[in-house]
Amino acid sequence: MKRIAVIGLGLIGGSCCAALKKCPVDVHITGFSASRNTLKIALSKGLIDKAAKSVSESMKNSEVVVISVPVGSFYSVFSEIAFSRENDSIVTDVGSTKANIIGDVKTILGGIPNWFVPGHPIAGSESSGIEFSNPDLYHNKRVVITPLNETSTEAIKVVSDFWKLQGAEVFAMSASKHDEIFASVSHLPRFLAFALLNTIAQEKNPQEFFDFSAGGFKDISRLAGSNPVLWRDIAIGNREALLLTIDQYSKNLHKIRESIFKGDSKSLIALLSRAKNTRDSFYISD
Repeated sequence: MKRIAVIGLGLIGGSCCAALKKCPVDVHITGFSASRNTLKIALSKGLIDKAAKSVSESMKNSEVVVISVPVGSFYSVFSEIAFSRENDSIVTDVGSTKANIIGDVKTILGGIPNWFVPGHPIAGSESSGIEFSNPDLYHNKRVVITPLNETSTEAIKVVSDFWKLQGAEVFAMSASKHDEIFASVSHLPRFLAFALLNTIAQEKNPQEFFDFSAGGFKDISRLAGSNPVLWRDIAIGNREALLLTIDQYSKNLHKIRESIFKGDSKSLIALLSRAKNTRDSFYISD
């Protein structure tokens, strides 16, 4: 793993580069970005050793190729990779949806190649761009990989070592389980935040609501500061699992609404206590 190509140099891809450059290993990183300015910044910061002019150029002589683009751009990038890939190179991605990524690969190649390992680092920030690259972004964080039956054990090991080198823990699960979990713990909270902020935006004087907001609202509104295009692509990509969790959430919200509407103190305290006890059981401390 001495020659690595990182395609997409935003926060996630840039932080991979920063982490690898911080490690006591001799790694040559070729980076590609559709933005020339991003490439200039990456070079000036020493995050990459070479700026490629195209996806195919970035892959030349690379042993590991990391696709770090929004999920909506994966298809076009992987299409170019699939037909530019050199022998023995291993390819992985960082997308937060997995079943649709695997579906794209099947469409492009007619099956799953043994050299592709779908992945998803569970780390990030509301800030985006190469300027916010953080060499410690993945330290003590989890990375999920969703290998398939066709995936070679060598490819799995190489990708796992790639993330472990950056201080991450690697866990394997099925793509369907991944999408089910992250629809609830990552994707749904973002769309709840978007919905809440849209509700505030419809008020006659939204500023008044912000003027009197405290920590809870600020925490939620932070999620609504996420990139709309990115989250549109995630919603479409994980449509099935996200719709299921939205429906389930709506049912539980309706139960709370009914208890409030009826003034049913006993039912309301039971619903709230169940939620609190669930959180307390899994989060020992913050």
